Amino acid sequence: MDERIDTGSIIVQHDGIPLPEYVRFDELWHDVAPTIRALVAEAATLAADGYGGVPQDENKATYAGMFTAEDSTINWSWPSHDVHNLVRAFHFGTGIPGPFATIDGEHVRVLRTRLTPGSGTRVELPDGPLWIEEAEPVAQRFP
Repeated sequence: MDERIDTGSIIVQHDGIPLPEYVRFDELWHDVAPTIRALVAEAATLAADGYGGVPQDENKATYAGMFTAEDSTINWSWPSHDVHNLVRAFHFGTGIPGPFATIDGEHVRVLRTRLTPGSGTRVELPDGPLWIEEAEPVAQRFP
């Protein structure tokens, strides 16, 4: 840790934790808890031995702020992967409703998408198709 959030040196890290395509916040900890326990134990041992870690590469760092109402509407000019990840983020839980879209003139909340051929409505995006597997109508126009 240092004076800013998530900017301190890296003492230990691990990637590659297998997660399902659609995970909810309350399910996540079951999947990541064993890795977190191991990392904290390893980091504590290294820190106690005086290891200060390696500085983070600021060129690779990203920041995602809190979701806002503007984030709750799907932008069909985005790449399919970005739209898919937006739907997944709202499935995980953002604290605001969404994501909303207009499909064939109907206003809907998109609940589940896929990047490979499957059931549901196929939507053509700039870089290729996206399949909307699950959506629910909304009574009024979204933000």
